[in-house]
Amino acid sequence: IKKGDYRAAERQLGRIGAENQLGPLRDYAMAWLKAGQKDFVAAREYLSKLKPAAGERSEALPLTIEAQVDELASDRAGAEAKYRRALQLDPSGLRITIAVADGLRRLGKADEARALLKAYGEKYSDSVVMDGLIAANAPKPPSPASGIAEILFDIGSVLSADPRNQRADLALIFQQLAVDLKPDYDFAWMMIASLYEQFHIIPKAVAALGKIGPTSPLYWQARLRMAALDAQEDRFDQAVTRLRNLMAEKPERIDAALTL
Repeated sequence: IKKGDYRAAERQLGRIGAENQLGPLRDYAMAWLKAGQKDFVAAREYLSKLKPAAGERSEALPLTIEAQVDELASDRAGAEAKYRRALQLDPSGLRITIAVADGLRRLGKADEARALLKAYGEKYSDSVVMDGLIAANAPKPPSPASGIAEILFDIGSVLSADPRNQRADLALIFQQLAVDLKPDYDFAWMMIASLYEQFHIIPKAVAALGKIGPTSPLYWQARLRMAALDAQEDRFDQAVTRLRNLMAEKPERIDAALTL
């Protein structure tokens, strides 16, 4: 996939046996590989098999994937319609909101995308800060690598949700594969940090959080968490410095002050 040899990747995917229980995630990966080969008919056939019941919130993420494939196929009108429908179905989902805003920007509707991000940031200001993303340059176009990174992230997320915590090591592998394909994937870096924290490997958790950049809506939360982890490791001076920097950056917020 990283080399762009999607036909060879498709052969490798075909060698993974059914006992691995990838289920629909295999078909999503196949759809992306077909799209990478510009076989958009086959890509859409794979995606059409996977649709949840129309109108359900769970339909939003598949719709954004379909929209991205439409973008690759130069079907701008189809892509825009699907992005808008996805947002209607899941207006509170951060991944959906970012995917739709990125899509609208690529489709020439930057002002609307910024307004969408601003409204989301104001509504969920306790968990995200949208300033960096709103000011960022045009997003990268969709690609099989970034699309399949999302699938790997979803597999890792399911594994990390195991209530007995017996699959955390496997979850970490899938998240590492996700950031290998998409190095700026901040959701995966946040999950990697959380998993390292579970394993009590704090330096690696801090390093993972450090991969989350200034344009990410998770940048603020990542730095807050880094300060908490510094304190956990008795690096209080460093924790205090981080928190004072955050307070100076956004004096109207209380979370950094409370943590300090």
